[in-house]
Amino acid sequence: MNPAVGIQCFIEFVVRSLVTVPEKVAVEASEEEGQWVYRITLVQRDVAKVMGRDARGISSIRHLAEAAARQHQFQVRIHLQGEAEHLASHGVRPPRRGR
Repeated sequence: MNPAVGIQCFIEFVVRSLVTVPEKVAVEASEEEGQWVYRITLVQRDVAKVMGRDARGISSIRHLAEAAARQHQFQVRIHLQGEAEHLASHGVRPPRRGR
């Protein structure tokens, strides 16, 4: 299996296990500027479940995906639909990603 596809399957599995509407979860992968970008789309009310307290949930998913990608000498980025809006609604500025 292609490592990029394996990481996509991993992300989809983890996110689907956290949400209330798993059939609405989609993870799209694309290669951009030498790295793989994964875009997670889901029902808006499930964003908080994937984010977790203090954004630790999505952060953990990102760290695990990055560790797997490093083993295969490539980089990844994960975008969660609705993350910035969720953080803003709680008075938190989204972290800057310089990767």
